[in-house]
Parts: sequence; structure tokens; C-alpha cells
Amino acid sequence: SLPPLTGKETKTSIDDTIARNFGESADWVSLCETFSNKFVTDVEELKAKINFQQQTGLSNLAHNLESAYLPSMTEADLRCIINTMSIKKPAGIDQIRLRDIVHNFDKLKDVLLAVLNGIFETGVIPAGLKSAIVRPLFKGGKKKDVGNYRPLSIMPVISHIMEKHIANTINSFCDKFDLINKAQYGFRKGKSTTSLLEDFTDVVNETLDENNIGLALFLDLSKAFDTIDHSKMLQKLFALGLRGPFFQFFKNYFSNRTQRVKIKNYMSKTVMVNYGVPQGSSLAPLLFNIFVNDLGTLNLQSKLFMYADDTALILPHENYEVAVTIFQNDINVLMNWFSENRIFVNSKKTKLMCFRNPHKRVVLDRFLYLCEPKRGHQIYTKINYEASIKYLGLHFDEHVTWEHHVDYIKKRLRIVSSYIYRIGTAASAAIKQNIYRALGESVLRYGILVYGSCSNNRLQTVNKLIFRIVNNISYGTQFQQLDLIHKLESFNIMPLHILFKYIVITTHYFSRTKFKQPVCKRPLRQAERFYLPRIHTLYGKRQRSFYIPCTFNDIPEGLMDLGSLKSVKDKFRTWCLQKYI
Repeated sequence: SLPPLTGKETKTSIDDTIARNFGESADWVSLCETFSNKFVTDVEELKAKINFQQQTGLSNLAHNLESAYLPSMTEADLRCIINTMSIKKPAGIDQIRLRDIVHNFDKLKDVLLAVLNGIFETGVIPAGLKSAIVRPLFKGGKKKDVGNYRPLSIMPVISHIMEKHIANTINSFCDKFDLINKAQYGFRKGKSTTSLLEDFTDVVNETLDENNIGLALFLDLSKAFDTIDHSKMLQKLFALGLRGPFFQFFKNYFSNRTQRVKIKNYMSKTVMVNYGVPQGSSLAPLLFNIFVNDLGTLNLQSKLFMYADDTALILPHENYEVAVTIFQNDINVLMNWFSENRIFVNSKKTKLMCFRNPHKRVVLDRFLYLCEPKRGHQIYTKINYEASIKYLGLHFDEHVTWEHHVDYIKKRLRIVSSYIYRIGTAASAAIKQNIYRALGESVLRYGILVYGSCSNNRLQTVNKLIFRIVNNISYGTQFQQLDLIHKLESFNIMPLHILFKYIVITTHYFSRTKFKQPVCKRPLRQAERFYLPRIHTLYGKRQRSFYIPCTFNDIPEGLMDLGSLKSVKDKFRTWCLQKYI
């Protein structure tokens, strides 16, 4: 395995980590109680900090006229849900493991269906299915500080099955009536962090291509999942259309929830959970999306992007002074919503950036503030401008040069290169290739359609490290005497600029028809396959509306009618290396 080869320790369990951090002679029962009290008081203290402003926001919720139907679970539903769950899912407080259900499915299916359908019909959930085991997960920092551990909730397996059926039904209902705000990318079919990043960066690049500025605010919501108000959650579920049996289910679902902290075989006393959506449950992400769904109905001039509780706001504008005034108004509207809905915004971790072309002279002398209502008056916290920030795993800078993200990639690749170099001849080329794919290429691939069109100079600095890794892989093998190009082909490793082209093609090959084809008034000897929009700067070339058709215009006609994704990947892997090396 990789850790012994690289000299790193193998991954330890939660219990082993706590034992190492607190000592084997620790009083485990007392420690369980300490963690339990900490996890509960953290949420209560945060709730006390929230400046609640009672307004009419909830009464103005848009009510969906349609009501969702809660169907019974069939044997096919039960089997399908179980097949989507990991067999390694840990047992909850009832000690029932998923593998036990899987191996005895035919004997247990009728009992499970009777229990679950009884819950759906009556809206009454057994107390055991609302009780979580909480495991303290070390985040880093001082090892004996319980504040440096976060709670990891483990729900009973039957509870997961129940919640997945509910979630599947709600998702189908929301999809049918298009109920979830389009600004929300988290935990939605066909959406991901990368799709959000691509859409967000397109807005930034279009803004800079038009010589405008883009004010962007990246909000930090503290323990947003844990502080959800249950009464407000129920109001929003009802407004969405989850009424009747659905509403009765959720009224019971949020009542009398409990948890116990477990370390080794010791457990704390049972405590009540009065706030939040139960993290670790299958419903938590969907419930959170529903809770923040009406953010999309706010009257904002800025564009909103959300991935669960990661919230960003961006305002493209031609005039900095005017933009600051508009943006401040939008921030005030957002802060009022968070106050009404009792979600705490951490002003210290909230970041502000002004995206702009370095050739556009802008003096950042106008400040923006987080406005928090408190006891009849407003408290204003100034937000400082940042030159760079990390957002959803990518390092953005104010001029969108990707300097900081490329530096991050190079740092990761140097570590991978060191690993493979230290392995030497102790492993085959195939094993070293797998190490590179797991630790190196995975870093390159994440967000490559966002940062991969950066300057050639930056791309080449990354390529040099890739070439070094390729030589380290070939060392001591029959590939060592090959030239660099043949090594790349033999190991199926692509330099960054080629990997970018390859992923553009494989990602958009079957959706390329959405791009416009040029209209020719007279026959031309060589016409472009797809229309390229007019751009003004290099920022324009980084927009998907430009680089995707531009890439497909380079492809020979013989490769334009492939029938499967596998054939696309196989054909273009070779073609890209030969074309762009």
C-alpha cells in the first residue's frame, strides 16, 4: 500500500486518534460527557449570538399550490435503496448493520416494509430511529482541546433507508415542479462544485472581457446545518407542498431527537437535540436546500451562487463607485434574511474581492459592511478586500491569473514526485502510475475547465513537474530509455495543456450541438464548424462559449461521429497527445 512505500503512517481510527491525543489512561466516560456538553453548548452559544429580527419574511413565502404525495415503499423500492448504500455503513445505536440486512434480505424484507410503511402512514417514528451516535473527529490544532473536534453523527441503518425513500419522493416532486432555486448547486442531480465554479468563472471572465469590475462576497455561515430552527423548517416544508402525511412525518421527525457521544465502548448520557437538521442523515442536505431555497426569491441585482451553505454573491458593473452602493444594498438584504432565519454569518471569515483587469485602474477606497440588526439598531462590520481567496477548492486571485492555484498544484505535484522518487525500483511502473493518478492527476483534473486556460507560462511550469514525475515512474523499468513523448504515450499521462483539451472534448462531445453553427452566405473552402463569439481580451477566450467551440473546430471530420463515451476517450487520448504535444 502507499503509506509504507512513502514512509507515512497508515490511517488510524477515531478511537485510536483520541486515545493517542488524550492518553490511554483517560477517563473515557468523563471524556464522553465533556464532548457531549461541548457539542450542545457550541450550538446554543451560537444561537444566542444570532441577532434575530422578527419580520414578515416567512409569511411572504411563496406557497406551492401542488401537494406532494407520500407513497408506500414497495419491495423494489427497498431493494433499490439498499443497493445504493455502502455495505460498510456503520451500525447505529441499535447495532443493526447493513450487511446483516443485505445477507438476510428475503427473511427481513416483509418486516422492514411493515415497519417503514407503518411510519409513513401514521407519521410516528420510533424513538430509536431518531437517536444518533456522535463520534468526535479531530480537525487539527491542540490535541486535548475538545473545541478542535467536530461531531460526526451516525444514524441507524433503518433510519437511512426510511430517509432515502422520503428524499427520493421529495426530489421527484421538486424536479417535476422545478421548486429548488437554480442558484443552488449542492446535492442536486447533474450539479456539482465544478459546475458551480464553471458558471461562476464564466461570469467573472465575461465581466473582465467587457472591461468591467466584479464585486464578489464569499459568506461564511457558522454551523448552518446545526442551527436550523425547526419551526421555520416546518413552515418552509409546508409552503413547498409537503403537507398532509408528509407534514405529520416531519413534525414527528424533528421532535424529541437525541444523541449520545461514543468513544471506544463508552457512551455519554442521552441529550436532546433542539436545533438543526441531523447531519449524518440522508435527508440533511435536502432539508438544508429547502430551508435556504427562498434566498433565490430575494430582490437582488447581484448573482447568487450556493453550494449547500457555501454562499457567494457577485455583481458585475462598469463603475466601481456605483457598484459599491448597489452591492451594499444587496448585502443588507441578504443579512436581513439570515437574521430572520436565524443563521449566523461569521464576519471574520467572510471574504470580499474585486475582480478586475490589471490594466483597469481601480482604487479600492470604498468599503463594504456586514449590517447586523441588534436590539433596534444596526451594527456594521467592515469587510476588507482580499487579493486572493480559496473558494470550493480553487484559489482565485483578483486578476484571475490563477497564480495562487497553479502554485498550489505545483506544491502537490512536488510531493507526488518525491513519493515516486523515494519508491525507486521497489515498485513497478504500473504501481507508480496509479500513485500519480490518485495523488497527482486527481489534483490537476479538479476544476481544470476553470483554471486550465491560464497563461502558457504557468502551464509550462506545471508541465515540467509532470515530466519529472514521468521520468521518476520510468526509472528502473524497461521504459527508462524511451524519449519523453513515448514515455507519456506508454504511461497514458498528459501534460496539463493537453489534459485540458482532452477533458473539454470528453465532457462536451455529446452536448456540442448546443453551440451555433456559422451561417455561410456563399460556399467557403474551409468554414468553421462552430461559431466563435466576438471577444475583446484573453478573458473572453477563457469563457466556455469560446473555448469549447474553438476546441471542436480543431477536430478532424473523421472523429466527429463516435458513438460511445468509451470510444471518445480512447480515440481522443491518442489524438490529443499527437496534436498538442
